[in-house]
Amino acid sequence: MTPHMFPETLDGVEVKSRAEITLFNGFQQQLGNDFYVFHSVAWIGIRRNSDHPSDGEIDFIIAHPRMGILLLEVKGGLIGRDEHNCWYSIRRDRTTVGIKNPVGQVKDNKFALLRKLESLPNWQGPIPTLGHAVAFPDGVVDDSQIGYDMPPEIILFHENLTDLDGWVRRCMKFWAGEKFTPPGEHGISALRDLLRKSWFLREPRLGEEIGPEATVIKRYTEEQFQILEILTGRPRAAIRGCAGSGKTILAVEKARRLASEGFRTLLVCYNKNLVEDLKNSLGNLPRLKIRSFHGLCAEYAARTGRDQKPDWDDRRPDFFESIMPEALAVASDTGGDEYRFDAIVADEGQDFDESWWTALEMLLAEPSRSVFYVFFDDNQLVYPRKLCLPVDEIPFALTTNCRNTQKIHAAITRFYRSDLVLKARGPEGRDIDLITYGDSPLDLGAVLTEVLSKLVYAENVASNDIVILSEGGPAKPPLTGSRKPGVFNLVSTRTGIPNDIFTTTIRLFKGLESPVIILICPSTDIARLDELMYVGISRARNHLILLLDGQNRDSILPRLV
Repeated sequence: MTPHMFPETLDGVEVKSRAEITLFNGFQQQLGNDFYVFHSVAWIGIRRNSDHPSDGEIDFIIAHPRMGILLLEVKGGLIGRDEHNCWYSIRRDRTTVGIKNPVGQVKDNKFALLRKLESLPNWQGPIPTLGHAVAFPDGVVDDSQIGYDMPPEIILFHENLTDLDGWVRRCMKFWAGEKFTPPGEHGISALRDLLRKSWFLREPRLGEEIGPEATVIKRYTEEQFQILEILTGRPRAAIRGCAGSGKTILAVEKARRLASEGFRTLLVCYNKNLVEDLKNSLGNLPRLKIRSFHGLCAEYAARTGRDQKPDWDDRRPDFFESIMPEALAVASDTGGDEYRFDAIVADEGQDFDESWWTALEMLLAEPSRSVFYVFFDDNQLVYPRKLCLPVDEIPFALTTNCRNTQKIHAAITRFYRSDLVLKARGPEGRDIDLITYGDSPLDLGAVLTEVLSKLVYAENVASNDIVILSEGGPAKPPLTGSRKPGVFNLVSTRTGIPNDIFTTTIRLFKGLESPVIILICPSTDIARLDELMYVGISRARNHLILLLDGQNRDSILPRLV
């Protein structure tokens, strides 16, 4: 029966000392299976009277559950000590070189291990018999009395190699004296955990990747702030960019800087959900108003009484396109200075109609000199409007995607139509999951149950980090009538409650993002399919899951693989 060796073999292990290899093989062949042999071990302990850690390192630790623990320092080759207590090694050319005192080394490490054992929370009972020894397996000494600090019982010479089992037992008995203080099986287990605890690096779960990847993405996005420095001094500017290029973050930063400089500033966008997100992130800043365009129109209409007229009816087909912008223009024309702004920063400019820009320009205190910045993506034309901007200069282009992983960015480019050449700086990320489901609403519910369960329970993704997007949202096909996805609730607002999954339309989630997006691909026969796919895919920051039914599987899938 062989002892428990750690490691089990030296095959593939780089060991510079031939003497250590000799002893390793000898212990393996001669000791019984009640011994535990640890080769080349190290630990870090805390000193009693200092906050600084102390290192411990030894060539061998030999442990026995019923006897104790022995530390062994090995010195190969021919070794000597002179009358001045200086140690040296003899080279092959018979010259000498000074070495450290091996007895001092092993004693220091013994006390370091003692302190470490005393600090272990899983150590039970008293500290066991703990001894130290030195091995000189390559040499023979004629005088057995070689030093006051080196009794023969703790020195291993070449002649002891034929009976290592006997030598180890005698050495341990020397340190035990009249009675062993054994470590026991529990102590051996604690020692194994300390010296040779087994572990391996698994791949991070998706929930564990989100934070580090977000940090990388945030750093790249903030690097885009230098563009604002380039544009300093321009009262008007248009900035175009792909999804994920940081347009919204730049718009927010520009608005924040203007407000902090004393400008009465309006930060306006199309998506009301984006407005709520911006308000939550920015809080209440003096001189900064954050509104959606139609929210601003409704506010000004209420302030002037325009909303009391008979045609103020959101069921009218021209209500959002004409009636509301007209109310804003009238308010700005007839109202006082409190209606006006020194600067306007508009995000999602591609969704604004030409008449809306006219109404917004009328809100500027000095239309010819006031600040007007527009951020837009000419590929996100999910609403059938002609792109017309209130800026004459050539738009400044953002061509770097800072939001998405490389894998998601590659999918975005399949649905991107613009003259800009895009590049991505985010982390590589995971492959996109492509999952098909049948035509029945029950099939979609079953797939969502499986996908959500895997994300939350296997991948440790927080429910609040998952968003489900579809063409019609939870109240329209294909989600309407689908089976409830297990324990999960599809909700139309973010609640932060475990197992509540925010579910909305692709259009309403424009300008926003989420670590994980489950995109139920739109029907292939709808207009502006590419724009919707572009917007939906680009909302995913870390991971994207595409759900395809039988119809869009055959038409969309080939564009993604």
